[in-house]
Amino acid sequence: MMEDFVFVAGANHTGSTLAGCILGHDPTGQVFHAGELHAFVQPGGRRHGDEAAAGRMPGGDVWARVRGANGYWETLDRLSDVLPARTLVDSSKLVEKLLLTYTYCASRGIPFTTLVTYRPFSQIWNSDERRGRSVAQMRAGLYAYAELLNLTEDLGTRAVWIDTRKLIAEPAAYGQRMCKACDVEWFDGKERYWDHPNAHLYGSGTQRKHMGNPAAAGYDPSRVSRSAGSDSYPADAELERIEAQIQERLLD
Repeated sequence: MMEDFVFVAGANHTGSTLAGCILGHDPTGQVFHAGELHAFVQPGGRRHGDEAAAGRMPGGDVWARVRGANGYWETLDRLSDVLPARTLVDSSKLVEKLLLTYTYCASRGIPFTTLVTYRPFSQIWNSDERRGRSVAQMRAGLYAYAELLNLTEDLGTRAVWIDTRKLIAEPAAYGQRMCKACDVEWFDGKERYWDHPNAHLYGSGTQRKHMGNPAAAGYDPSRVSRSAGSDSYPADAELERIEAQIQERLLD
């Protein structure tokens, strides 16, 4: 029965899947990382995660047991019924899904935490630019952080803001602080999420690659230092104000 809910929010390419995988790495089954749950709920949604891995996890083949649920709330109800996990982690990222899951948890008295992942805006812009996203899409992704700032303030529930660069550079030390802030139990090696089956849906290709080939998995802190911003990033006053507010909230 679900007792806690952690929703991972943030822009694309800011480490939301990585954070979710670390939080959800728990061989005892007390924490379950669903991944981007909206990919399971949406008809025809992409499901890149290893659904078969669920059969090797505590609680059995979770996705087979909730398939056919009608919408988000019924899916969450079924997950709560079939999972042995105390904590469910959903890295759907989207603001509208954050509000939807918060409303669900509030209606059932389930404590709710928002974990927001962050990289410098110029780096996010660079990542999106290399993937061919339009300027309008890239600006919308950054301005979504303003919605997250306002929404987490309005909800009055626990909100944890993390710097993904630190999580990659110091996965054990910073990961432990992240878990503590989210009230998720830590154990030595929890950052090595690829060591145990993980049935998360969709999400980062890096995490899928690591879980598909654990022998080659690991963290590369040098990628953080090499990650450059984009010369075309339009750093207007409003985006600078938003980014400054985020930086004030980041977990040390």
